Amino acid sequence: MEKERSPFSFEHWVIFVFDHPLPAPGAPNWYHDPDEDSEWWDPSDSPETTVAHLTVVFENAPSVLAPCSDAQVRQGLWFLVSNSCSDHMFALLNPSVPWSDRKRCISSMFTLFERFFAPRCSSQLSHLDEAGANPLNGICYMWWDILPIYGKPEELDRREVDAACLEVMRLTLDLDSDACRESALHGLGHWHLYYPTQVESSVWTESICAGRTKRASPVSTGLRSPFTSSPLLDPAALHYPHQRS
Repeated sequence: MEKERSPFSFEHWVIFVFDHPLPAPGAPNWYHDPDEDSEWWDPSDSPETTVAHLTVVFENAPSVLAPCSDAQVRQGLWFLVSNSCSDHMFALLNPSVPWSDRKRCISSMFTLFERFFAPRCSSQLSHLDEAGANPLNGICYMWWDILPIYGKPEELDRREVDAACLEVMRLTLDLDSDACRESALHGLGHWHLYYPTQVESSVWTESICAGRTKRASPVSTGLRSPFTSSPLLDPAALHYPHQRS
């Protein structure tokens, strides 16, 4: 069944992304279910609005996503970040969207790590498959792995995007969260191929950190080579990127 496309308000879009039950064991997620009859948001139809919606969620996740379980948030964020589920992240590469808006959105990923993942993820390390992890640990760990943005130092028009992504990972290394630091090391492990000097500088000066995350070393992470009952916030209180005073 072809999914119906529709323009969404911010509140409608949040419900579209996050307000879904978890699949039964062996069943597909809602976004891969051919019988799912939800209206469909196509990020390419309005990339500037897509970037704005993403920014608001990343900057305000604790309040905007309060009605969701951690497992629902994990499902929704995976849908947003992975291009096997949706094309939301490609809006960050769309030159029709002002760079200032795209940069703010990329930078807001650090806010998501700092204010949402850090307090809610558990201390289990994903690269060791430690049992008992919070459902959010998986998307936190895989963020930079499934994000379809990769370093392209040879392309002049991509260097600002790359620098913004690397800065988020660098800042995340300083968070007092095993899960967040592990995510940053995982991402930097992938980006080492494109920016070895910058990555090694970030890792060796800032990420050989105290505590258990020493186990999430550069080598081990690959561096070597129910909204219906809970009203959403008034968007006016969320400092929406495209609101002008």
